[in-house]
Amino acid sequence: MSSDRLRFQEWIEHEIGCTDISKWDLYKNKLTSYSIDQTRIDIARNELNADAISLYTKAFISCCSGIRDVSNQQIGWGLVKLYYSLFYSSRANLCIRRQGMVRNKSWYRFDLTSTGIACIALSSKKYRNDHEAALYLYEDLYGSSDILLSNTIDNEKPYDWMMNTRNMVNYRLAHFPDPLTPPNIPSTTNTGSIISVQKTLESYMDDAQNQLTFQPEHAWLAIPFKQILKCRSEMRIRGITGTISSKQLDSIEELSNILPERANQDLELKKLLTPTD
Repeated sequence: MSSDRLRFQEWIEHEIGCTDISKWDLYKNKLTSYSIDQTRIDIARNELNADAISLYTKAFISCCSGIRDVSNQQIGWGLVKLYYSLFYSSRANLCIRRQGMVRNKSWYRFDLTSTGIACIALSSKKYRNDHEAALYLYEDLYGSSDILLSNTIDNEKPYDWMMNTRNMVNYRLAHFPDPLTPPNIPSTTNTGSIISVQKTLESYMDDAQNQLTFQPEHAWLAIPFKQILKCRSEMRIRGITGTISSKQLDSIEELSNILPERANQDLELKKLLTPTD
């Protein structure tokens, strides 16, 4: 896992000839006219795989940290972390599916599933910032095939509902409501202790028909959690793995103890992340 910026973004910058990030905005015309040559596609895909690992790791840490907060009834800040987990895992899923996002004031993407890969401008106003660009691009490309986007929550699309709920907690409330659940979310989810939260997460794993997933009292916890499991499954199918320092891996594994044992078995951290030292 790199400590630098996301690798596909850097790779595109260097391919176009920009070696000084402060001047990147001067390369916009070169970016929009650039196509990834067939001889370079494997390199580009490897950069996306590395980004998938980095983003998934951030999603996993955010998810587990949020779940830990919820188990301690610090629900307000925990919900914000769970939203960030959803954002990171959605970007990871785009990388896994070989969709490379590049920013130069506005957003662009490269579809690495095809040949003759040209730069595609994301011109819609809904792609205006980092979060909306990633969430809405994933929704636009894969919403019809992703079970976690197959229903609504209070008549809102899942990503819209998650964003609005996070914005309400993070920006519009004067104080976090802890230990109470935030306004407009029914407080029936069992979040009083680690054991009760683990039982709740296990119920999501057993909920193959997603009867709980789109209920407001569960969605803020269920969707980020189930997204993590699905993201890991997609990486396993494609054979995507990465490396990390042993200290970082130990820290992540310790944090993962908040999850049910079944979830940790499915996530297989040691098969995904191998220590570099």
